[in-house]
Amino acid sequence: MLDVIVGVATFAVTLVVTPVSLVVVVPAALALGWVAMLDGRGIGRFERYRYAEVLNIDITDPHGPNRQLVEPVPVTGHRGKHLA
Repeated sequence: MLDVIVGVATFAVTLVVTPVSLVVVVPAALALGWVAMLDGRGIGRFERYRYAEVLNIDITDPHGPNRQLVEPVPVTGHRGKHLA
């Protein structure tokens, strides 16, 4: 009979501990992934600079000087009129 009690208690504790740990881990993983994506361009810039210095050549930025993180959405005068 003690086996059933210990088994149910262990299962109940597992059901509580798993979601609580995921509440901490999942947002942290999302935040770190977002930072890694933002930092990728800086790492690429550093690597191009490093290779350019080692190879003594000029490596241009493949994205261009005016590249933004998020491209703006063009706004037209007839926006939303097709919905009416």
